[in-house]
Amino acid sequence: MNKIRIHGFIEESTVNGPGNRSVIWTQGCPHKCPNCFNRETWDINGGSLISVEDLLSKIPFSLIDGISISGGEPFLQFNELLPLTREVKKRGKDVLVYTGFYFNELQESLEYDYSDFLKTIDILIDGPYKEDVKQSHPWAGSGNQGILKLENGKKIGEIFSVDGPVPLNREIHILNDGSVLTTGFI
Repeated sequence: MNKIRIHGFIEESTVNGPGNRSVIWTQGCPHKCPNCFNRETWDINGGSLISVEDLLSKIPFSLIDGISISGGEPFLQFNELLPLTREVKKRGKDVLVYTGFYFNELQESLEYDYSDFLKTIDILIDGPYKEDVKQSHPWAGSGNQGILKLENGKKIGEIFSVDGPVPLNREIHILNDGSVLTTGFI
């Protein structure tokens, strides 16, 4: 049974991509960006394991437009995530993935073949968080990050920055265990 190491999950969010989305935070990150908002996702042995089947059962497909996969670094678990993203696509929903890698690094990797995973992604937000590069889009933490539209693993366009100041884009969730989760970008 295929298992994914995750840090967290919320059923519905409107600040982690277009429309209403389920959000999955993967566990483990090699980038360790200074002043990262999700430092608790860095430990590759942290979080918890969940099967793809159990994760799919938590997603309210009738209420969402798609899923967003953040981290940590999702591409550390691209093989584990692939059955999930394929099933999400089969159900007619879109897939958005955040990564600290740049798209060209993923395409040109000599170590891993990310092509099948990239083929399941509709929007890729790429590049490491850089605190000193002013945020230019409500879905990205810093202005160096691209919001790329993909089709069949190829870049077909880019969603460019918003005009004027970036609007506040944050949610606060109170989870079933009473813990509080803040998500989005400020």
